[in-house]
Amino acid sequence: MAFRFTALAVAAVLATLLPLAVRADDSAALPEWMLSAGIPLLAHGDDPIPTWSVTALVSTEMLPRYSGSSSLQLRAYPLIDIRYKDVAFASAVEGIGVNLLHSHNVRAGFAFNYDSGRSPSDAPQLRGTDRLRPAPDAKAFVDYVLFPVVLRADIRHTLGGTPGWIADTASYVPVFYSDQLVIFCGVSLTWADRRSMNAHYGIDAAASAASGLPVYQASAGLRSGSIGTDLTWTLNEHWLLNVTASAQRLGAQASHSPLVTNRIEPASTLTLGYTF
Repeated sequence: MAFRFTALAVAAVLATLLPLAVRADDSAALPEWMLSAGIPLLAHGDDPIPTWSVTALVSTEMLPRYSGSSSLQLRAYPLIDIRYKDVAFASAVEGIGVNLLHSHNVRAGFAFNYDSGRSPSDAPQLRGTDRLRPAPDAKAFVDYVLFPVVLRADIRHTLGGTPGWIADTASYVPVFYSDQLVIFCGVSLTWADRRSMNAHYGIDAAASAASGLPVYQASAGLRSGSIGTDLTWTLNEHWLLNVTASAQRLGAQASHSPLVTNRIEPASTLTLGYTF
């Protein structure tokens, strides 16, 4: 069964335009697969992938103030996404990257993005903790299509900012699609090494003395598991509406941190876009 290109392409482009602020604290981000949901399926569409794709949007998001926070914050801002065939992209969230492999069933490459870090002033619970400096980050990724299921894996590392490595594994599928509406649902797991875990959830002796919280050291392992859905409605030839929602549950090493006041982290976005 083949997809019609229009609705699927809209869903794929909008999924890459999730707000830049989800990168503010990497561990509070929406599931990684949502940043490129549907793009590996474009090769299965009825129409050829366009040479150039440009989309401008206005988006709002509701996310925790930091990973483990019980307080949510609402933000809104404009976004843009530019793609050249299935070879290169400059995306508000997926970053600036190249697909080194872009066959019928495989999409693999690397991208550079920006992580704006985390400040002790972001929430009262973070006072006295270490600042996570803003810095560029690098990511290698691979998507494999067992039509219509997409399997994804990636590994990420911030260059000069938050220490450590983070990896994701995910699977998602279009549960409904038509000329105007596409809905994806998926699940994912996020893993982190010891340095990354402790950067986000650990409290060393100095931070303990400054914050009054007990010392806590986390081990490498499963950081979180999540479920999510992505809905895109094509209003007409140019206007699009995208809604995403997800819930992430922190793993044991993260959730036992004194910084964590909520193990379940909801997140959602609402985006209105115009395609040229």
